Amino acid sequence: MIESDWLRWLITVLFAFAAVDSAYRVIRPERSILRYCHLWHLLMALAMLAMSWPWGHQLPALPQIVVFSVALLWFVWLGISGGCCASDDPHRNLTRLSMGYHALMMAAMAWMLLAMSNMGEMAQHSHHMISHGDHHMPQASASFLSAHHQWIGQAWIAVFTLGTLYYLLKSGIRLLRQRRIVLEEVTQATMALGMVLMTGAML
Repeated sequence: MIESDWLRWLITVLFAFAAVDSAYRVIRPERSILRYCHLWHLLMALAMLAMSWPWGHQLPALPQIVVFSVALLWFVWLGISGGCCASDDPHRNLTRLSMGYHALMMAAMAWMLLAMSNMGEMAQHSHHMISHGDHHMPQASASFLSAHHQWIGQAWIAVFTLGTLYYLLKSGIRLLRQRRIVLEEVTQATMALGMVLMTGAML
């Protein structure tokens, strides 16, 4: 899927960084509900890291789709229930709204795995049909598959481009005002950028 070696390594570095930071947040003392949030992001970073290499395409897609569908429901539930918010959170509504963004990220993961699985099956079907002398039907099917996913992929690129800019801007403002960097914001920008690059490579 990724033809450029430098792009593959860039995506690998981005999600390796995100995985290390998420793993640290899973094991450090924190509210249990937040640990689960970081665990979902850790699983996502590892899945994206694997997806950027050819061997990652050999991993079964269905279990991963199920995992990220559950993660999607988890973040939706947190956003609706407010379970993600501390009792003294001054930005409670914004925190709940951010759960919607994380839910979208998990939905994009499930879509990406499904799309890649479909593309793999189509490639195998095309190879089978060509080997039997039919050179027309596979091309038409492949074109339909590409068109079917094109607008969804472009929508994800728009969402995660905005996510990247939001977290970079938020981190930059905090650096100017408070002279400090919140690593979690940098990690979120990193993951959003990685999603943009990976989705773009699929289209």
